[in-house]
Order: sequence, then C-alpha cells, then structure tokens
Amino acid sequence: MGQGPGYTQGCALGRTRACLALCALAFVMTLPALCGVWGMVGDAAVHLRWQAQFAPLVWRGEPFPRWLPTMNGAMGSPSFFYYPPLLQWGGALFLPILPDPTQAPQRLVLSVWLIASLGAVGCFGWLRAHRLEARLAALGAAVFVLWPYRAFFDFYQRAALAELAGISLMPWLLMFATWLRDRRRGGFAGYALSVGTILYCHVPSALIGLLLSSAWLAIAAWPRDARLLARGVGASLVGLMIGAPCVATALGLLGLLHTPEFSERNNPLNWLLFSGRPWVDPAMYQMTIVLVLLGTGLGVLLYVPVARATASKHRREAAILLGACILVAVLNTEASRWFWRLQTPLSRIQFPFRLFGVQTIVLAGLVAIAATEIAKRKPRSAWLLWGLIPALLLVDLGLVGVQALRQASKDLPGIAEILAEPGDSSEYVLGPYLGLPGPIDGAILRGAGEVRSYRLGYRNVRMIVDARSPVVVALHQFSFTGWSCRTDGGPWIEPAHSPRPSAMATCTVPEGRHRVEARLEATGLERAAWLAAMAGLVLVIAGLVLGRRHGARHRWDRATLA
Repeated sequence: MGQGPGYTQGCALGRTRACLALCALAFVMTLPALCGVWGMVGDAAVHLRWQAQFAPLVWRGEPFPRWLPTMNGAMGSPSFFYYPPLLQWGGALFLPILPDPTQAPQRLVLSVWLIASLGAVGCFGWLRAHRLEARLAALGAAVFVLWPYRAFFDFYQRAALAELAGISLMPWLLMFATWLRDRRRGGFAGYALSVGTILYCHVPSALIGLLLSSAWLAIAAWPRDARLLARGVGASLVGLMIGAPCVATALGLLGLLHTPEFSERNNPLNWLLFSGRPWVDPAMYQMTIVLVLLGTGLGVLLYVPVARATASKHRREAAILLGACILVAVLNTEASRWFWRLQTPLSRIQFPFRLFGVQTIVLAGLVAIAATEIAKRKPRSAWLLWGLIPALLLVDLGLVGVQALRQASKDLPGIAEILAEPGDSSEYVLGPYLGLPGPIDGAILRGAGEVRSYRLGYRNVRMIVDARSPVVVALHQFSFTGWSCRTDGGPWIEPAHSPRPSAMATCTVPEGRHRVEARLEATGLERAAWLAAMAGLVLVIAGLVLGRRHGARHRWDRATLA
C-alpha cells in the first residue's frame, strides 16, 4: 500500500522537531555564558574588542568592515583584511536589541549559538543523507553538539570562537559531498557554498574540513567514478572563488604584518603528546590526552556492534570513520612528528589538537550508525546510547562549573576594562601607538602650521590644515596599502610614509589653509576577489538551474523516513 500525504507531512514534522530540539540543546550549552560564566580567557578579549567596533560599522552601511579605525589607540587595525568575519557578522545581527558596547559578550554568545545550531542541523542532514532514521540521526547530531572539544574546550576554555564556527560548518561539507555522490540536485551548489562559507569562519578549520570531505569523496569515487572527483574538484574551486574576499587578502597582504609565521606557541611540533617536552599550556596537554583516549576508546566501542552485524549497510562508512578517529589520535602524538616536519598545508593549522573537530564529527556518525545496528537486533538496547546525551551534558556543565570556580579566584578584567584597552592582537599592530600625541596636537611632523580640525571615519580621514610653510601632516592612521590623500578636492595621490617607528601614513600640504582628505581605497586585490566571489555565485546559480533541467533528482526511499 502506498503512503499518503499525511505520512510525508508527519516525517517532515518529525525532522522539524528534531532540528528544533538540537537548536535548544545548543542553547543550553551557551546559557551559562549568557548568564556571565563565560570568562575573559583565551581569545575572548580580542573578539570582544572587535565586536564592539565591527557591529556598529555594519549597521552604518559597511557590510564587511576590514579596517577598524579606532583600534590601536585610534591608529587603525587591518584585522579583517586577514581574519574571517562570520562570527562577527552573527554578533552584529543582535546589535539592535543589545546596542551597548558592554553587551558585546552577549552578542557573540548568541552568534555562537546560531552557528552551533546551524552545525547541529548540518550534522543531522549529513546522517540523514546516509539514510539513517531521523531519531538516530538526531542522536548523532546531539553528540556533535555536546562533545567536549566543541562545547567546552573551544568555547569556555580557549574562547576559540572562530574555530568553533568552522567546526560547525564541517558537517555541511560532508552532507553535500554525499549529495554529490548520489547525484542529488543541489549537491554541487551546496558543496560550493559550504566551502565558501567555511572560509568566512576560520581558515584552519576550512582546510581541515576540505581535506576531510575531499578524502571522503575520493573514497566514494574509488575505483572508477572519476566524474564524482571532477564534480568535487569543480565545486571546491567554485567555493574558493566565493571565499576569495577572505582568503585572497589574507594571503596576498600577509607580508605587511611583519610578524613571524610560526612562533614557539604556534609551532605544531610543540603540541605533541608523549614528546617528553613541557607544553606551553599545561591545560591544553590535559585536554588533548583526555580527548585522545576518550575519543579513540569510544570510537572502537561504537564500531564493535557494526562489525558484528552480519549484513550492515553502513560497515564501510563506520570503518572509514573509525580510521579517521584513530588517525586524529596518532597525529596528536610524538609518533607523527615526522609528518608535521614535512610542512604540508596541514602544518598551517598551528595546533594538532585542532583535528579534534574531525573527531567530533566522526564520533557523531559512529554513534548514529552503532545505534542503527543495535536497534536491528535489540531495539531496547539501542536506548542505552541515548544515555550519552545526559552524560555528555553533565560532563560539559561540570567542566563549566569548575571553570567558573577557577575564574572566581582570579582577578580577571571586566568587560569595560577589556574594551578600554586600545590594542589589537599583536600581529595587527603595525607600529607603536602608546604615548603618541593626539591627531591635532601632533599631526605636523615637519614644517610650521596647525591642524584646526580632525575627523576620523571608516577608511577615511578629514582635517583642516593651516600651514605657514609646506608641511608634512600625519594622518594618525597606520600606513597600509591602499591609503591615498588629496588637498582641496584635487587628485588623489599615494601618501608618503613617516619614518619608523611611528609607521603612520602622511600627506604633504603646501603653504596656506587647506582641506586635507585621505581614504583607504579598496586594493586591486580586494576588487579582484569580489569579482571572483560574484562569478562563483553565478556558477552556483547556473549549477542549480542546470541540475534542475538535466540532473537526476534524488528521491528518498520513503521507508527510510519512518
């Protein structure tokens, strides 16, 4: 007997409920931070200072603020010529209801919740794409939300918020890679958009996620499906085009930062277990060894019921996931030192423990597959795996409680103190700024004259100069590629650079009273990157249209929706 419309509607309702429950679970994990438990640790301070300036610029009509003009003692910062903006965009969404600068923590926490919810839904979709039951796919996605590396270590201990966002996008790569394999309409476009979007989250996570999904596609294509590989490569290239505004400037302007690429802290060779060397951060050592042992042990246990099943449809997938879990563990130990010395692209992730994002995803998949196989033989026993949800929740909240107690014993700065700090992250400080005179009193570097007014905007400066002789005027913004200036509405010219160590952009002004303007123009690299992104979006739309006309549309077997 065929299934009626009510059956399909019921399945859709079940999926909707599952996704809403996952979003609620993600909110539970961010609730302590909304209540003030989230301490000013790790990268939190710099993210908060960025949010306090980034969000207002977005609402003033600058959709992608790259230059933060009042950072570094109002000398400016090129932060978002290099750093992906998605986390800050998410926080900016809440500026109308949380407008005060001191509410930047709440805006960022809500941004984390939105992105974590998106990741949970993506993980659910990935597992459903493997035709697992909705309730078991929801179980796996719940493990993805609650696994301690994401839920506690990245969020509450390290405040590695951009990495957390990047991990949340990884399941979408795997979901659309599965769609590509199944020739499902939207697979090419979805994979390309996922590649592009994760580049706006966190570049190391994007590299890890792309390697993971590419390896999965290569295994799925083996040994004869070269077309699948071609579709995957093509979608990846289109995704790189979409992400070009982030990646192109970060790579093309890297030389302007004048910072070493790898410090002792950022060298992966200094973060390997069992090396006999003390770690820079002992807390990270404890985290890594616990996750290596716990993740590998749980992965092996989850694979056992799959291996014992006589006719499992998911044994191959489970074996691949277990292999990935073991590989992550090995790459975090001294046994992998030879690999990290090769300086492959993966060495650019800086910390081997960032691979725990992969561990989080593969354990979610193993939980769902193991529950599926157990349910076939002993339906009641499968409910035991649901105990992972309260167990992980208790572990996460217990760790948050311990973190709160530890922070209560320390004299940590408050949000007002953090926002009052004028400096950016060290790599984005282009010169000294503390102790410099103000833009009016100290603007004349050579010659005789005065600055009568000074107005600093986004990527622009305006001032009135009374010069008794030709003068060199400091723009009171760090010299950076793209600055140009003009006097009295004349032609734009490239400004000179004041001698180090001030590192300010300057402008020569003739004798007399003049209106001086300066602007940080979009570089040729920026313009080319935006053109590439628009071309990539056009290709995505073209792929959707062609897929609708000529592609073989995937249809679910209704029996899998029960």
